Amino acid sequence: MKKRKRKKIIFVLGVFILLILIGLGGLKYYFSELGKPYLPNSKEIVEIEIAQGTNSRKIAEHLENAGVIKDSRQFIFYLKKNDLENSLKSGFYRLSPAMSLKEITERLSKGGSVPYDVLTIPEGFTLEQIVDKTASLGLATEDELWNVLNNHEFPQFDFLPPLGTNNRLEGYLFPDTYHIGRDSSADQIVSTMLSRFSQIKEELPLNKTDLSFKDVIILASIVEKEAVAAKERAVIASAFLNRLAVNQRLESCATLQYVLPEHKERLLLSDLEFKSPYNTYRNDGLPPGPICNPGRQAIIAVLEPANTSYKYFVAKNDGTGEHLFAETYSGHLANRRKLGY
Repeated sequence: MKKRKRKKIIFVLGVFILLILIGLGGLKYYFSELGKPYLPNSKEIVEIEIAQGTNSRKIAEHLENAGVIKDSRQFIFYLKKNDLENSLKSGFYRLSPAMSLKEITERLSKGGSVPYDVLTIPEGFTLEQIVDKTASLGLATEDELWNVLNNHEFPQFDFLPPLGTNNRLEGYLFPDTYHIGRDSSADQIVSTMLSRFSQIKEELPLNKTDLSFKDVIILASIVEKEAVAAKERAVIASAFLNRLAVNQRLESCATLQYVLPEHKERLLLSDLEFKSPYNTYRNDGLPPGPICNPGRQAIIAVLEPANTSYKYFVAKNDGTGEHLFAETYSGHLANRRKLGY
């Protein structure tokens, strides 16, 4: 009886020792895997935003849910083991499952960048449209933006018209895609666009026209609005320059649309009498300022216009956005009849 009992004790003890060994082996494997990347060969980049005040446990869960780490419990153990629980900082991060826990922790301990929004300004947007779009993303309020546009001097940009000029920055907020930090002020947002314009200005061809740089931008803004088909920009620029050369009024619908109380698909004869310095049907030469913010190619079209004798153009009604061009008024009338106007 005693012998059987001794065997039973030895068996139970053996099982216990075996379980301990298995457990130790499991722990050894667990710890050996602790610092390794979740997916060593992954090329994926995961964008993570950690809000102010988020504790380490919530951060670990966020990383696991995002697929950056395999097990949030491993991450928490790693932090405790290395006394790093209180070292993680808020911010915006770009992490990868191919990063080790050490690499991830070091990155999170340094602090992330400020979260940003993507702001895309299409070519030909006006100041009003830029303000509307920027405000719609919550980057700044309309009042903040208009205050900056109307009242900030920006002395570092010597190409700007004097402070107090109506719609002073129209034409100089360069159309592009911007990554705007969510803590950016209205002043910083506008400065970013002006800086981009300044950079583009240095890359432009030499100004071989008789126009000042200000007038180049004014005419480029008109070309931007009139040229629906990109291939016609330089031809339309040529037509306007040919008119200016002989003191012929530009008669641009786009300049009048800029100041009308509401946009019209087609102008009426009565609209042509609208009193405004921007009405190039009533006034000689260029309007007093740009009518939108032109892109690079519209500016280049003015600096390097096509070599033509055209002074007139009329839009085709086939949906292409292209025009028929003419050198004379009689030729222009013939084109209009041809198109059924």
